[in-house]
Amino acid sequence: MNGQELAGAVSRFGAMMLSCGGEINRVEDSAARICAAYGYNDVGVFAIPRTLIITVTENGVPVTRLENIKDKTVNLDRVARLNALSRFICRVRPDADCIARRLDNIEKSPVYGRYSVIAAYFLSAAAYAMFFGGGIREAFAAGMAGIAVRLMSRFSSKTDAGVFFENLLCAVVMSACAMLLAACGFAPRYDKTIIGALMTLVPGVTLTNGARDFIAGDFFAGTYTLIEALLTALGIAAGAAVTVGLLRGLAV
Repeated sequence: MNGQELAGAVSRFGAMMLSCGGEINRVEDSAARICAAYGYNDVGVFAIPRTLIITVTENGVPVTRLENIKDKTVNLDRVARLNALSRFICRVRPDADCIARRLDNIEKSPVYGRYSVIAAYFLSAAAYAMFFGGGIREAFAAGMAGIAVRLMSRFSSKTDAGVFFENLLCAVVMSACAMLLAACGFAPRYDKTIIGALMTLVPGVTLTNGARDFIAGDFFAGTYTLIEALLTALGIAAGAAVTVGLLRGLAV
């Protein structure tokens, strides 16, 4: 494989891993190991959560690829499959076509269906509501608010509103659902309903990746990731606080 083919294959590999929740250190280390397996040691890899730059030098001529990651999600199964693929590439050293086919297979691999994800949101929100002291009614109300969160997140992700406003909108819808159910007398302890549904928005993977980046010494990527988590938390808090304050004021 020549340098141009290698740079293209590795940049696609790294972009896929970043887009599905892989941490920065894993992406940079995997890319460098793949290039070294083909005999290219003069390699530069720079990754942050939304950008990946790879430079492979062949016969003194650098070949650079830049990937912008627009859609990010959390798919740990895909991260594991890409990690296994990187080990396969380092061990077997296949050609570019073989790598492209395997990346296509991973990209087209089935994910959880729409109704499975909705059920997961319902069950997660209901379980958290009971964990924080709610009863059966609060758990069911939190599950319904969790479904509203899922539907709103699907809509807001298509508008490119940004992480702050996406979570703000989700928190507004979730809090409005909780307050509406409380006003109807179904789940009067709306605070338990809100905190149960709110937990489905907490950026746990983002916080973990940010901490791992700091531990690995990548302070720039760690700061970027933790700021993204902070904006997510601010959006959640602002959306819930404003909605509850307005609706309580109207009720009075």
